[in-house]
Amino acid sequence: MKIGLLNDLHIGQSGEGRYHNRQLLGRAEEIAGATVALLNQYNLDLVAVQGDLSQSGLESELGLVRDILARLTCPWWVLPGNHDRTAVQDGSFDQVFEEHVP
Repeated sequence: MKIGLLNDLHIGQSGEGRYHNRQLLGRAEEIAGATVALLNQYNLDLVAVQGDLSQSGLESELGLVRDILARLTCPWWVLPGNHDRTAVQDGSFDQVFEEHVP
């Protein structure tokens, strides 16, 4: 079984930042889309997306993430991270991702 891993998309933030390296936060959607295209080239059985899908846990941010991940050609699951907690608490995380939450 071949599994792809993806994490810390942080869709919804703008500008640049630094953590351990330079973060191109304003290009998060573009980078996530390019990553999905790359993952599709590997004939994967599953992609697991592990936390911090959004920057602020807003339903609008999670909708963008869902639309990007919907381009995957294999099944995919999402797990929330601390940046997604608002959506987890109000139930919108499960609503947005429905069958993609294990």
